[in-house]
Amino acid sequence: MGKFEDTRAKHREDLFSQMVDGVLAIDPVAFCQKYLTLDGAPFRLSGNGYKPFADIYRYIGVKALEPDAKPVVFIKGRQVGGTTMAAALELFFMASGLFGVNGKSPMRIMHCFPLLELGYAYTKTKLNSLIKTSKMVATDLTDKRALARGQGAKAYIESKIDRAAASSDSMTYKQFENGNYLFIESTGLTADRIRSFTADCMFMDEAQNIPGAALANATKILSQAKYGKVGDGVQVYFGTPKQKGSEFHKMWMMSSRQYYHLGCENCKEYFPLYTPESSEWENIWIEDNIPPDYVDPKTGLKPHGFIVKCIHCGHEQDKRPAAERGKWFASNKDENYKYVGYHLNQLFMPHFDRAKVISEKPENHPFNTERAYQNEVLGEFYTGDAAPITAEQIHDLCADMERKFRRHIALEEGKRVYLGLDWGQKADIDQMLVGGQERQPQGQSYSAAVILTVDGPFLLSIQFAKLLKKNDPDYKRGVVDELMRRYSVSLAVGDIGHANDLTYTLQKDYGDRFLASRAGGNIKNHVKFLDDVFPKEIRFDKNFYIEEMFAWLKKGQIRFPFGSYEQIGWLVQHCSSMEMKATMDRSGDINIKYVKGLTQNDGFMALINAYLAYRYDATNGFKIIHPDRMNNEPEQQSSIPAVLGHCAYMNPMNRSR
Repeated sequence: MGKFEDTRAKHREDLFSQMVDGVLAIDPVAFCQKYLTLDGAPFRLSGNGYKPFADIYRYIGVKALEPDAKPVVFIKGRQVGGTTMAAALELFFMASGLFGVNGKSPMRIMHCFPLLELGYAYTKTKLNSLIKTSKMVATDLTDKRALARGQGAKAYIESKIDRAAASSDSMTYKQFENGNYLFIESTGLTADRIRSFTADCMFMDEAQNIPGAALANATKILSQAKYGKVGDGVQVYFGTPKQKGSEFHKMWMMSSRQYYHLGCENCKEYFPLYTPESSEWENIWIEDNIPPDYVDPKTGLKPHGFIVKCIHCGHEQDKRPAAERGKWFASNKDENYKYVGYHLNQLFMPHFDRAKVISEKPENHPFNTERAYQNEVLGEFYTGDAAPITAEQIHDLCADMERKFRRHIALEEGKRVYLGLDWGQKADIDQMLVGGQERQPQGQSYSAAVILTVDGPFLLSIQFAKLLKKNDPDYKRGVVDELMRRYSVSLAVGDIGHANDLTYTLQKDYGDRFLASRAGGNIKNHVKFLDDVFPKEIRFDKNFYIEEMFAWLKKGQIRFPFGSYEQIGWLVQHCSSMEMKATMDRSGDINIKYVKGLTQNDGFMALINAYLAYRYDATNGFKIIHPDRMNNEPEQQSSIPAVLGHCAYMNPMNRSR
């Protein structure tokens, strides 16, 4: 009898285990924790303060697939893990074994970015990394000792890629077993490039930078979707907010606008850590007197810097376990909301302590503006006039919709051509542009080149722009040689900041066709040309010329070739990245200073250097001071002597080459 009961008990245990496994099999969080690693560590979303994120994973991975589901809008601060979430969910859809089997349709995903180069960066730096570092599983050998030695083992996700399919694993397309596949694409201006695709699920990454027309048109590829609402499919929009009134802001306002509340261990009530457009969180997430090395025996955590105070009972507790007890609350009470909206900012990152967040405030940070703090740290749309010009304004005021990049400009065309260069310390291949464009430390800039031509009185046209792929001096010099030759450049100007030796060499090679620039302040007439030094250089008031460039942009006097939007889009973002920051001098006067904003501005500074080249030419070396007396047609002036030919590296001082 005892043996029979033991058998029945074992049978019940097996049934329960199978039931648990069946439930976990459809849970994206369980899948990620079972198969994925992150930065060499286990992928953990349970029991460590990440429950707000886990809830979103589960909604998108399960509920969003149902016929009555609504599109998801995820508003986030920087460094909040949105890119990781997108990649992990995509791999759940592709490799969990739930789709394309047992009569269920395969899952077809389109992951879109504003520009294709952002998609490439996403694949290289996030998606491929998660695939290749997923946990090892046995393939042809089952011996555990062999598996431990890496023999007969393969990364689990990588083993699910359908190698039999042609081009199954590229930068923009990955096909998995059972007919599941993932496209990584861009929307461009209007999403025309993806109109021929069919998908069930669409992730729109960096949605704050996707034009409204593209957002509206992109959903057409979901008309035959097998998951989500009929005709609409599964739609997820990720992004870091920018300005109020934008298309992304309108989507958020039409959503449920859910904010996460912590759970109090004492009174069992829920209380908000963050309230929109409020600094009340500074009174909830309090300063504490707990020794930094103290470890809570109940949680095993060091609570210093993580103590929050319940607004109902005043109980003080660690915010990470409080997050595990919490839940989402909708602030939009209109049941007819169009989107399911989630908001998360840096306050909810389990590894960020209070001091870290406080240090990001504009008054405590060396270069953060109020807008950067609101957008990137708090995940809020900004209401002030911090941006001198937006990407939307550049589109409306400065776009030549049909014109494309020029491949070359012949000397016989008689055009005045100007090359602007901004030398940085990195190259664009190193950029972490996804999830969205992770903000680099001050000084971590890239090298950029912009070609301008004069196309009329006070009218300049961008003919070509480029972010450099490498950062070594020979490569940079080769780029300059190629651009000078291909575009018959009349005058080039490059900043001397990170390229003193390179500038020295280029001025030897090109003489007065290549000048250095150096930004400064308190310069008489805002600019001065020094021809008694070597390299010869233009010293200019950076703030003044930034302001003047914005004036030209707002008048539509700088034209962008939007027919090559995939190639020029990064420059549009760089030109709209600057912000205005008020500073007070010793006398108490308020001055407006232009500072780097949410993304890099290297292309914008290259454009200013090209503009300086134009101004130098048009004012005869800045000898004509007043712009109203400036000759509008530089080609009518006595021009810089033409150079009929140039052989790179034929500098007599450098014969060893």
